[in-house]
Amino acid sequence: MSKFLLSAIALAFSTMAWSQTLFSYGTKNVSKDEFMYSFHKNNVDTGSRTTAIKDYLDLFVRFKLKVQAAHDAKLDTLKNLKNELIAFKEQIAPLHMVDKKTMDFLTAEAHQRAQYDIELQYIFIAYRKDTSARIKQPITEKELLDANAKALNITARLAKGESFGNIATQFSDGPDAQTNKGYLGYVTVFSLPYSFENAVYNLANQQVSQALKNEDGIYFFKVLQKRKSIGKITAQQILIALPDQTTADEIAKRKALAEDLHKQLENGASFDTLVKIFSDDRSSNTHGGMLTEISIGTYEPSFENALFALKKDGDISPVCQTSFGFHILKRISLSPIETNLLKADPSLRDQIMQNDRKKIASKAFEDSSLSMAAAKKMNTNEKDFLLKHLDQFSDEYNLQVNDFRDGNLLFEIMDRKVWNRSAIDIEGLKKFHSVKKSNYVWRHSVYAWIITASGNEMAEKMIREYKTNHSLYQLKASYSDVALIDSGRYEASELINVGEEHAKDGFISEVSINQVDGSATFVIVVKKFNDPTVKSFSEAKGSVVNDYQNFLEDNWIDSLKKKYPVVINQKILNQLFNLPN
Repeated sequence: MSKFLLSAIALAFSTMAWSQTLFSYGTKNVSKDEFMYSFHKNNVDTGSRTTAIKDYLDLFVRFKLKVQAAHDAKLDTLKNLKNELIAFKEQIAPLHMVDKKTMDFLTAEAHQRAQYDIELQYIFIAYRKDTSARIKQPITEKELLDANAKALNITARLAKGESFGNIATQFSDGPDAQTNKGYLGYVTVFSLPYSFENAVYNLANQQVSQALKNEDGIYFFKVLQKRKSIGKITAQQILIALPDQTTADEIAKRKALAEDLHKQLENGASFDTLVKIFSDDRSSNTHGGMLTEISIGTYEPSFENALFALKKDGDISPVCQTSFGFHILKRISLSPIETNLLKADPSLRDQIMQNDRKKIASKAFEDSSLSMAAAKKMNTNEKDFLLKHLDQFSDEYNLQVNDFRDGNLLFEIMDRKVWNRSAIDIEGLKKFHSVKKSNYVWRHSVYAWIITASGNEMAEKMIREYKTNHSLYQLKASYSDVALIDSGRYEASELINVGEEHAKDGFISEVSINQVDGSATFVIVVKKFNDPTVKSFSEAKGSVVNDYQNFLEDNWIDSLKKKYPVVINQKILNQLFNLPN
């Protein structure tokens, strides 16, 4: 059972007026805000709002009483729970040391930019041509001056109207600039460093950026065109790779092979088969050449242009060449960009937390928190001050910590009071079964064999053999190595393709195919029992344990309600029924 079952917020709102208290237990008050936070977080009922709130209120009251019982038992002082809480705080702290307003802005901005792809050319002036020496020594002042002088020269040429492509061909240190005129292909949000992205998304078509710098050198970008985002594509590929050191003859041979494979595909050859035989991509050739979902700005322009030119699922691209070799691509599916910000929000925030944007949100949090600390005259001399005092600056952090703590306490107290007790109290279980025998009755039971074969062909073969020799034990002896064969007493309604109408001796069910793994299951009914009959303790044990746990829990809750009387504020509860979702 999950440690986080019915996990809820445990922040006390003891200073709230009674008008805002939804219910109390003993001397503790629970506000409507606390309850509604937990309700919206955990409730998935899409039916009647009134019914959903009533049902959840009962669960929430029980949850509060159980957590209180855990505190009464001093379980919050257990070393293992304290260590787990410390580890959890360390794990989530970095996620909360970001400014909420800044994150909201960055998320909305990223979502808006994700709706468009931008086609770019670029010019790159490297501070140092030999990058192998960069780690050993910093960029010198002369290297910086030389690069800046080149950038000024390029700026002047661009101002005079000289062709961007010609300048890239002459001066850019970008790979292949002499042959592709600095063509970068399409990019989208998160493709470039944030400062560069800001620059290109603010350019109009055919406009060139100012000189942009990072630790490697100086960049100029030209926007060729903008288009509505295509989305992300899942694809298969066949790769005929080019070795690092190769000759022109070898390149020609490999290109010819790729072209021949493409012709075979056009004539109906199986893409999967050719992948297995010819593809050199070790990361994908063992599973049909399938690639992870591809977004714009991830691969080389020639690869992406070929892939995103495919108009429909199943289309196959012409052979395209990259620095890795020759590719043939097959489109499997297209996932459009999410236009709804609320739906896109979680994914975008995850990407921001892995992106250089996070530094902006972290700096904003640091500035605002330290200002708040100064106003409160808190000592901020410690280097890790914010990390140690995060609970004073982030409500969301507090909520998540309290959720985790109370979830652990709930699990521990339930294990002690209910789960473990029911597992070891065999005499109590047997007595419970004896008293409640009428609850554990066979209605339409059968003795049956459940057989799962590797596929439909194997299942049909086994059925034919059984119909010939009518020996289940011979079937088990012959096929137990290649099929899962189980037997026992079951309710007919529980068996696939059987049901009460087929609960008769000798019935063989239809074969049911598992769509995930292709396995095939069928049932042979051996005997129909003369029911109703009472289940023995061993036959009913699973249900008895579950019912006994509920019995123990209900009795425990009744005792807790006597210790901590629960009072519902009906006026506030009625208001909750009428609030909008």
